[in-house]
Amino acid sequence: MAMTDEGAATPIVDMNEPDEIDTKLNLSNELTLEGLRTWIPDWQLIDDKTNPVILSYLEERRITQADIDWLHIGWGPIKSIRTGNYLNSGYPWVLFPVLRNGKLAGVQARCPSQFLAAEGIKYYFHPACRKKTIVFNLDIARQIGIGVLCEGVFDVASIGKSGVCIFGHTPSITQKRLLAANLQGLIWLPDTDVSEHLNAIDIANKQVTEWNSAGVFSKGAHVVVLPDKDAGSMTRQAVWEAIIQQVPPAMQECLLKEVVPKL
Repeated sequence: MAMTDEGAATPIVDMNEPDEIDTKLNLSNELTLEGLRTWIPDWQLIDDKTNPVILSYLEERRITQADIDWLHIGWGPIKSIRTGNYLNSGYPWVLFPVLRNGKLAGVQARCPSQFLAAEGIKYYFHPACRKKTIVFNLDIARQIGIGVLCEGVFDVASIGKSGVCIFGHTPSITQKRLLAANLQGLIWLPDTDVSEHLNAIDIANKQVTEWNSAGVFSKGAHVVVLPDKDAGSMTRQAVWEAIIQQVPPAMQECLLKEVVPKL
């Protein structure tokens, strides 16, 4: 059963970064159920037979069937490559394939709180791919032209098809190159839970100032401070209301004409 990716037409410029797939694991880069199961052998599609806790978790996160389709979300238990044991006592996870040029380049997963076992492992990233060499959903966002940068995959789901995430609060050198090479403009939504040890808003403001001083994005880069902790805590409408209210008029017009209709 082949799946399609609407962002596969134009190759991502990856600045000659090497492919991180470990060929010793015989991992497929094909976005098919068979290909996905070379990464996570128990990968299941979301359907009426899906574990009800998984379905409830997705509903709580406001994930629609349309989101499941364009993000290719799956579910299933995860077995550790290193130990051969199932993580979190074999309870199922929500699975997100990471794509580059329409090809599988990794898997990121989230375990619902109801299934957190003694290990308490909430996040998983397949060890065959280094997460800081990937920008999640760049395949689709680059076709729109404007990327909305955030930290995690559920933030992307709330933002819509222009959302991209870097799996953290600070982009790596490789991720900066990928963003600069593939997007015309950028809106950064840093997490707002500031502490004495970490201020993601300051990190975003500093980087955006550097990008704009260097003219990295033809349509500019902007920081938007959300009224909630992160995009994943908000509805899509609320996220975009905050964005439109805070960006300059020229970017407002661009977003309303070129981005919002495609979400």
